[in-house]
Formats: sequence, C-alpha cells, structure tokens
Amino acid sequence: MKRSRFFLTYILMFFCLYAKGQTLDDAKSWYLEGRYAEALPVFQAEYLNNPNNPSVNQWLGVSLFKTGKVIEAQKYLEFASGRKVLDAYLYLGELYTLLYRFNDAEKEFEKYEKAKRRDKAALEILDQKRDYTERLRRAVNRTEDLQVIDSLVVLKSDFLSAYNLSASAGSLMPVQEFFPERAKTDETLYMNERQDKIYYSEGSAANGTDLYTMDRLLDTFGNEKRLPAVINKEGIQAFPFVLSDGMTLYFASTAEPSFGGYDVFVT
Repeated sequence: MKRSRFFLTYILMFFCLYAKGQTLDDAKSWYLEGRYAEALPVFQAEYLNNPNNPSVNQWLGVSLFKTGKVIEAQKYLEFASGRKVLDAYLYLGELYTLLYRFNDAEKEFEKYEKAKRRDKAALEILDQKRDYTERLRRAVNRTEDLQVIDSLVVLKSDFLSAYNLSASAGSLMPVQEFFPERAKTDETLYMNERQDKIYYSEGSAANGTDLYTMDRLLDTFGNEKRLPAVINKEGIQAFPFVLSDGMTLYFASTAEPSFGGYDVFVT
C-alpha cells in the first residue's frame, strides 16, 4: 500500500514538474498548431490555478475533446460557452452532436453563427459541422435495435474462422494470404463462388486505399481494375464483400459521408 501511494505521489509530482517546465505561451502555440496532446497537461495545470478563466476552460476543453476525452471535455466547454467564448460554441456543438443531443448542438451553432455572421471562413466551417450533425441525426432516426442471437470469442488472428459462409457466398481471407509479399494488415480479400474473381484493397493507411478487382486468367489472376470513383473516394476503402448476384458490393470506408472511422456502404 505504501509503495502504491509513493508511486502515485511520484506520478503527480512528475506531472506538475513537467507542466511547470512548459509555459502557458508554449501551450497556446501548440494549441494553435493542433498539438493538443502536448498542450493538454499545461492547460490542466493552469486550470488548477485559475479554474474560472473562460479562455483556460476553452483551451482545456478543446484539448480534451481533440484527444478523444469527449465526456471530460464537456464541463469545460459548457463553462466557456456560458462565458461567451466564441469558439466554444462551435466545439460544444460538435460535442453535443457526438452525444446525440442534436437540438442542443443547433443552439450552440446558432450562437456561433450570430457571433461570426461577418466571417465567411468561419461560416463555411460551421456549414460543414451542421451538415455532419444533420446526417448523423438522419442516421440515428433510421437506426433499429439489433438482437444478438449468439456470439463467439476468438483470437483476432482467427477472426475470419468465425464466418461460416455458404458455398454460394464465396470466401474471405486475409489479403496477405493471397498476396504473400504484402506487409501484414487486418484487411481482407473476397473471392467469389466460382473462384474466378477477387476484390481487395490496395494502398496504405497513410495515403488511403482503394478497392480493386482481378480476374482469373488460366492458372493465375490478372487484369487488375480499380473500382469506379463513386466507390473509391478519399480516405480508406477496405473489407469488400459481394453478394451472390455478383453486383451488390458491401465495403467499409472512412471517406465522406462516413461519420468517422469505418462505416459500411453498399452499392
């Protein structure tokens, strides 16, 4: 128990010393550069000394929000919004959107719109945020409850073994199983029932990936074709699956109009 208390005290001392070694001006510069994780501990330390400062609440709230700590960010952004920090309206609207509080999000957007009514660039950004909120609202309204009939626990490396596809559905396999020269990834390759056509992704996580097909040519595959631009957009397209009709393609994508991360699309 004493060792645990000592370790905790040591960590707190380290945090305080680290934050003290960085100035608030440093943190504000990092904030403007989008280096929120670096700025966060400095803003946290500053908040302890100045919890009623609207700007500090704004900086801390945004840094938490941008580093994925959405719930933790809420009270700071609400405080900053209540003290009329203009950018807090926009970020709090985004936060409420992620919490499915769409009416509250629109109230914050309206305040931001009024405050920035002569700032064309700010209003363009607001339009993008509102568009995302409206798309998410429509998606939520169409959401249905799913009933889980059964579940299996398998190793990540054995994930595809849990899929018991019928022969007519084709088959799924890790991409590197078909292309051994590829670096190991989590992406999959789909082969149709006749085993004469494959669908797979090509590219990199850094620059984006597109979906391609190949056809069987005698004893090998070739005739590589990139799927149309209506499918291959910016971002990552991966995990293709084709229905037995040979026309209906399901795939995952991070591109618009994805809500963030992978969403499933169908042609």
